[in-house]
Amino acid sequence: MSKEGPILFVRGGALGDFVLTMPVLASCFATGRPVHVACASRHLPLVRACGTPERFWDIDGAESLWMFGGADPVGFADAVVFAEGRAGLPVARCHWVNARPPAGVPAWAHFASVLPGYFPAVDPRLVLGAQRLRPDRPIVLAPGASDARRSWALSRWLALRDRLAETHPVVLVGGPLETWADYRPGLEELCGLAASAGAWLGPDSGPSHLASRFGAPTLVVFPTDDHTWAPAGATVLAWGVEEGEVVEILRAEAPLTQGAAGARGSRPGALRQHAVTGPCTHPPHSSSTTSNLPKS
Repeated sequence: MSKEGPILFVRGGALGDFVLTMPVLASCFATGRPVHVACASRHLPLVRACGTPERFWDIDGAESLWMFGGADPVGFADAVVFAEGRAGLPVARCHWVNARPPAGVPAWAHFASVLPGYFPAVDPRLVLGAQRLRPDRPIVLAPGASDARRSWALSRWLALRDRLAETHPVVLVGGPLETWADYRPGLEELCGLAASAGAWLGPDSGPSHLASRFGAPTLVVFPTDDHTWAPAGATVLAWGVEEGEVVEILRAEAPLTQGAAGARGSRPGALRQHAVTGPCTHPPHSSSTTSNLPKS
């Protein structure tokens, strides 16, 4: 069954939430139908990495108030909704997404299963803007997280940075107020960094999700054994892994800095292979829009 007419894609939430649903947005663009996107304005670079929207609706602006029960100003044929509080959305075919995945199902896989059969198949392993990685490209450490309980203490990240810097170029990345950072990029710059990094290490955070989606070999220190919300394509490090062990993993697994998926199986209990990313399918679109780096 085929459908025609414009599509409305609605996604609220933080950076990591948006990144997890980017394959669904890419599928909407792949229909060839006009796609309108309602999200936070800071996420526009991610929208443009998937495709060119017919129109952007600021989900926090007055222009989107009609989504709370007003009249449809466009005549949308379908709406894909990843946002709470839109029960009155006046679109005939609304595809609502339960924000909580079933037990044992990774969030990225759950979100990829929501579209009806007349949409193109969703590739949950979608990689955007991946470049051929070289071993001389920097290892990125991005310690920031919106909840301090989801990251190591900064002193541990600094110790890891110092040890890695003995043999690799290392960049310590943070948000606009994190004075300890070597580099404080906007979101669009962060996408470019993720697409060209030799490797990316960070906690359970939005930038870690972004890094994996944009093709960086990504290692994530995760605070629990429940990896439902782990980034698709990332190698998950056990919370108690030692800094020296991380250094050994990176040094022993040279392919990691050349685009391999991770140090699979080299440290039982310290590493868990979450998924393997697929090939680059959509180059990022250039944009003049930038924003401060969100931490989750």
